[in-house]
Amino acid sequence: MGRETDDADYLSSNGKGLFKQGVVWLITLVKRFINHEITYLSGQLAYSLMFCFFPSLIFLLTLIGKSSIDTRSVLIFLESVLPTNSYELIHSTVIEVLTKSRTDLLAISGLLSIWSGAGGVRAIIKGLNKAYEQKEKRHFIKIFILSFLGFIGFVVLILFSLFLIVFGEHIGRLVVSMFDFPIVFKHAWDWFRYIMALISLIVMFVIMYHFAPSKKLGFKEVLPGAIFSALGWIISSQIFAFYVNNFTNYANIYGGLGGIIALLLWLYITSMVILIGGEINGLQDLKRSKKLI
Repeated sequence: MGRETDDADYLSSNGKGLFKQGVVWLITLVKRFINHEITYLSGQLAYSLMFCFFPSLIFLLTLIGKSSIDTRSVLIFLESVLPTNSYELIHSTVIEVLTKSRTDLLAISGLLSIWSGAGGVRAIIKGLNKAYEQKEKRHFIKIFILSFLGFIGFVVLILFSLFLIVFGEHIGRLVVSMFDFPIVFKHAWDWFRYIMALISLIVMFVIMYHFAPSKKLGFKEVLPGAIFSALGWIISSQIFAFYVNNFTNYANIYGGLGGIIALLLWLYITSMVILIGGEINGLQDLKRSKKLI
């Protein structure tokens, strides 16, 4: 608790004026980033997420393969999110899973994804407890159930976002053709479905930041970190993909491991964004507890 007290004292003694408050808040956040070893924890979390990435991806793709979602739309979605090296690594697997609807693959990948995905959620719980400087007080069975439900919720929200992005386009075209709406409606609808996908991502982070830490937090209290993580993940993923696709080629450097290295770096960035979002909420909670806001 010593570091929490030091941070609170620094915030209270230096927060004069709106601009200075913002600078002090940012400096305190950087201090917490260093003191809580976010770079180290991000590596741990990325390692855990790496193990659950492929089983979870195969499970999601198998579910999608049994639905009426267009395969080409799924490929375009994955290509827009993942770096080129990573997309090329999984491209053939994605095609095979989507075109061959196998019940046994669904069952096996489902079990593997739940086991590994729950491990990823537990790694997130550990990292967020660090952000709040909390020791885990909950029973391990409760942690296991929370990890399981957290992963299931993650899958549902990802499918919902994919549904909005893929099916939303078809729904917009159908409404325009049925009711003879002007073309501007379709453009507005395109913006709306992407905004809804962003909102669903924010909701996912709100739920994560609410339930994961050992400390009880309200939904409103975790909203700043959730908004940062949702926007930060989208922006950082696009910047990283642009950098990998245009300024470096991991395949030339690492050979066949290029796709794995690019994917691991992307997961590392994702992990860092998640933990920084937790630090933002932790800092805001500290200010509230000291009645600084």
